Amino acid sequence: DPIDGIVYSETKALQDNTLIGDWYSYFYDPISAKAEVAFLDLPNYGTADVRVMVDAGASTASIGAAVLGRQRIIGITNYGTGVGITDYSRKSRDDFGNFVIVPRGFAKRADYDLTVESAQIGMTQRVLANLLTTPAVYIGDADREETIVYGFFKEFNIVISTPSISSCTINVEGLT
Repeated sequence: DPIDGIVYSETKALQDNTLIGDWYSYFYDPISAKAEVAFLDLPNYGTADVRVMVDAGASTASIGAAVLGRQRIIGITNYGTGVGITDYSRKSRDDFGNFVIVPRGFAKRADYDLTVESAQIGMTQRVLANLLTTPAVYIGDADREETIVYGFFKEFNIVISTPSISSCTINVEGLT
């Protein structure tokens, strides 16, 4: 900020060590990097500049997208949330049974299972209706990169379960 100076500084390691289960893997498996991270605690400063730095050491670093915006919590993500990808590559067989593969992009997708407060159903419906044609970042759990999807929701459904809490499902398809 021009007046207050640095008001936020956060470092996140992008190295993914989840598949390292023994010393052999530690020394010989390729290094894997996380594809998505979320910083959800940036302070509100209208005049601040945001600088994002990625250090890959001797490797090449790149950022596919950096999305800044207001955060809106609409519910609590439950176990039962599903994640996956949709592949847009073309795979076909020729007359001899050989595969012809044309590599193309893919899109992440998520089927979020949420618990929302019944008193906030109207607000939740309005927030989602305002995002019909706007790409947004949907985050089930900021510590689980597989639940971070940048894209559009395809549909949502809210079931008024009890006077205090209700169930909501949101189907999101990511941008390629």
